[in-house]
Amino acid sequence: MKLVLGVSRAGLLTIADNPLNPINHQKRESRHMPRRASLKSIEAKIRELQAKAEALKVTEKPGIKQLKAVLKKYKLTAADVGEAMDGRSRGGGRGSALKGKKVKPKYRNPANRAETWTGRGLKPRWMVAALKGGKKLEDFAI
Repeated sequence: MKLVLGVSRAGLLTIADNPLNPINHQKRESRHMPRRASLKSIEAKIRELQAKAEALKVTEKPGIKQLKAVLKKYKLTAADVGEAMDGRSRGGGRGSALKGKKVKPKYRNPANRAETWTGRGLKPRWMVAALKGGKKLEDFAI
């Protein structure tokens, strides 16, 4: 007696035809090589592919040989190559010669002599409040 699962274009589907049936899996495995042999062959393929990957890592990229020849011919250093790649000048990449230097203050708070301002950046709160109060910037000049 066959239990019919359904009807397809090819005909009736039975339990024996069901690909999810565990009996069918056992039949398929017996047709192919044994599990132990297939595991060994897979491990051999893995080792072979790993060896190929290592060989690819070791080989130089295209153009490296030509680049080395140009570097040698013109006696270029790694710094020269970095400069060429970054597009920066030899001045260390700074935008301004004054950048990062200490500047003497130009303005002082008369109420608190410790508070000063160089005139660069945002105005300090005490300066903004005094200017709103009607004072002029020249009143704070040192």
